[in-house]
Amino acid sequence: MKVMLLYLVLVGLPILGVSMIVKAGGRIVPPISVGGIWRLAAVQDSSCRGMPFPDTLVMTVAQSGPELIVHLNARARPLIGSVDGPVIQVSDGDLRVRGSLGPDTSMHEIKGTISGLPCKDGTTAGFTGRRTHSAAAARAH
Repeated sequence: MKVMLLYLVLVGLPILGVSMIVKAGGRIVPPISVGGIWRLAAVQDSSCRGMPFPDTLVMTVAQSGPELIVHLNARARPLIGSVDGPVIQVSDGDLRVRGSLGPDTSMHEIKGTISGLPCKDGTTAGFTGRRTHSAAAARAH
């Protein structure tokens, strides 16, 4: 009897605990994957006329969970932010990027705005873009 009770405590309780953790974890929804390399293009009707938007702006996104680190072209300082549902928001204090992912289930399209320097008057530069490499493909290069 004593052995049976000891067995239930030492084996049964850990199994019960693990099964409860697995059941609770089944309800966790992971954030959308936005990591990788994105090619952005300016929208012609942007209100910011001072934004030096090259023909193609390359946005490289590193993602860990909902947290993002974004590099724009050769800009030295990265932008830090997060993804919340289909919306990404990143900033470095001077420059802000906000975008919404496209309606396709693969999430390879983005549309949004860039604001801040040099748009000091509060105007924004619009952009559209496509992901050219996923995070896994970007790591392989």
